[in-house]
Amino acid sequence: MMAAKSNQNGNVDVSRTIRKEIGKGANRRQLSRMPAFQPVEYLPDHLRQLLARLEQSEPMASS
Repeated sequence: MMAAKSNQNGNVDVSRTIRKEIGKGANRRQLSRMPAFQPVEYLPDHLRQLLARLEQSEPMASS
């Protein structure tokens, strides 16, 4: 994995580096074989509620 560049605050932009690495073909093929990274058709209600709460809080956090 390549070293990540630092942003203005000196913090490493880890999320961008992870997305970049996961998007590479070899990693994508490997991850697609792992059960934890396979899509599920059913999402339990408690997870669906947590995602709804997260989506509601995101606009507030960005303002």
